[in-house]
Amino acid sequence: MNCSLEQSAETATLHITGSMTIEDAANLKTTLAETLANSSLIEVDLSATDTTDLSCLQVLCSAHRSAVHAGKRLVVQKATDSLITCLEDAGFPRQSGCLQQEGELCLWQEEKRS
Repeated sequence: MNCSLEQSAETATLHITGSMTIEDAANLKTTLAETLANSSLIEVDLSATDTTDLSCLQVLCSAHRSAVHAGKRLVVQKATDSLITCLEDAGFPRQSGCLQQEGELCLWQEEKRS
């Protein structure tokens, strides 16, 4: 997994390329935590990922919860077919939000994914 960060005043776009597997989960967690600490909006661009497993889905989910609780936003952009397949195989797609936050959608809510 390789990550590159584009930072503007309030928005950070994290571009992730390659695999997102258990071997990458710790690095992904650290990268997301650092990005979350310095930005109000984190956009995670997954358009160049080729393999995703459950461990990294869980890291993204945890980062989303942390963002919501901190009054910030984390969104996933450009989900690949392999990510969608992994989400479906793991039972992650949702019709309604998983958080008890007013107006906040689950990261994996089907109409939110792009």
